[in-house]
Amino acid sequence: MTASQAQLLADLLYAQFDTPILITSGVGSILAFSEQPADRTDAPRRDGILTSNPSRVPDWLMPYLDPDVGLVRVPANEEFDTLARTVITIRHRGYPVGYVFALDPDQTIPSDWHLENERTLTALGLEIELLKSQSDQVQLAIRSTLSRSPATHRIGVDSLSSMRPFERSTRIRVLVSELKESLSPGARLMWEGIPHIDGAWAEMNGRLVTIVNENERAPMKEINRVCAALERSTYASGAFHGVGGEVPGLDLARQSYEEALGALRVAKTQRGSSSIVQWDRMGSWRTLVMIGRELGLRTIDPRVALLVARESEENIAVLREYLERNGEVDRIAAEFHLHRSTVYSRLKRLESKYELDLNDAEDRLTVVLGLRLAQLFP
Repeated sequence: MTASQAQLLADLLYAQFDTPILITSGVGSILAFSEQPADRTDAPRRDGILTSNPSRVPDWLMPYLDPDVGLVRVPANEEFDTLARTVITIRHRGYPVGYVFALDPDQTIPSDWHLENERTLTALGLEIELLKSQSDQVQLAIRSTLSRSPATHRIGVDSLSSMRPFERSTRIRVLVSELKESLSPGARLMWEGIPHIDGAWAEMNGRLVTIVNENERAPMKEINRVCAALERSTYASGAFHGVGGEVPGLDLARQSYEEALGALRVAKTQRGSSSIVQWDRMGSWRTLVMIGRELGLRTIDPRVALLVARESEENIAVLREYLERNGEVDRIAAEFHLHRSTVYSRLKRLESKYELDLNDAEDRLTVVLGLRLAQLFP
C-alpha cells in the first residue's frame, strides 16, 4: 500500500459513508484526509487540517484511544463544539501506529468495519512504519553529516546526496530550533509531531535540526512553518531559532550548523527581541560567539567582570541599554520606569566604582564586548 493508496482509503470511506475522514501517523502527523464539507465537519477538524496541526490529540479525546479496542465511538463534546467521532486504530505487529478519525455523528461506519477490513488496516500500518523507517534513515544521515568525525561525516554526506532533496544541491543552510521550555521531557515527541513533509530534519540533543537545500526551499519559510505549528500546539510555548550561513554544498554543512548554534545562543540571550536570529545579520555577535565560552570569559576586562559579578540585573541592563542605544536616556528611563536623573546617577556611580569612562571610545567598546560575552556565556 502506497501513500497515494492511503489517501484513496480516506476518499473511499468518505464516499461510502459520507463521513469526513482524517488518517494520522501516530496521533499528531496528518497522513491523509478526505473532503471536509463545512456542513459535516467542525472547527477543530478544519483548523487542524488547514494548519497541519502537529499538537497531540486533545485531552478530552485521549481516553477513547484505547490500543486494545479496534473501533471506538467518541461522543460529541459541547465544551469544544466537536461532533461525534468514530476512531479506528491502525496497528503494526500489535502496536498502535496511527488512527482513522471519522466525523460520524450517525454512526454510519459499522462497528465491525475494522474486522472486515483487517488486511487493509494491516497494510496501512506497514506503510506508516515504512515512512517512519525512512524518516529514521534521514535523521541518521543528518547526524552523520554534521559529525566531527571525518569518516562518519563522509558517510552522512554520501547518504544525503543520494536523496531527492539534495540530488542537485549547491546552496545549503542549516536551521536549529530549540523549545523555550527546552527541559521538557516531551521535547523529542514535540519535534517528531511536526509535519516536516519531505524536509531533511533530525532531533539532536532536544533540538530540531533542519538542513535546507536553498535551490529548492526558502529557509525562513521553513522557520515560519515550524513557528506556526508550535503556535497551534498545546505542548509547547514557542521556540528559539538559529539560522546558519549559506555554504556551497553538504560537505560544509557542519560549518553552517555551528553558525546556526551560535545564532541560536544569541536568540536566547536577547530578551524581548525576535526569537529568530540569522547568522548573516548578527554583526559583531558572530565574532563573540565563535570565541567560545572558555576563551570568551577569559577575555572580559577585569573591571567589567567585577561589575557583572557585583551589580544587580537592572543596573547591568540600564548600562547595556545606554551603550547599545547610543545614550538615549529618555527612552531608557521610560522603559525602566526611572527618572532620567536617576539613570545618569546610576551610570556615574558605575563609572566611579569600576574606574570606567563611558565617554572614552575604548572603555565603551570594552564594556559592550564584556557585557555581551557575559550574556552569551553566563
